[in-house]
Amino acid sequence: MNLPSYLFRLYLNTISSEEFEQLQVHNYRWIMNGFEDISQLLYFAQFSLNALYLVYLVYDPPKKKQMV
Repeated sequence: MNLPSYLFRLYLNTISSEEFEQLQVHNYRWIMNGFEDISQLLYFAQFSLNALYLVYLVYDPPKKKQMV
């Protein structure tokens, strides 16, 4: 479900320890944290949009037609 975060974690688990050290030495930690934060934001935004869809379109009671 949270594919960007899973891919990021998979990447961190597959790189060598030297490459991981290089990421930390070159101060890429803020980029990694930003990427994970954005992926989490998109993940939870999906749930909020699904909730709005359910509330307004699926569970909204049908309106009665007014007779003139």
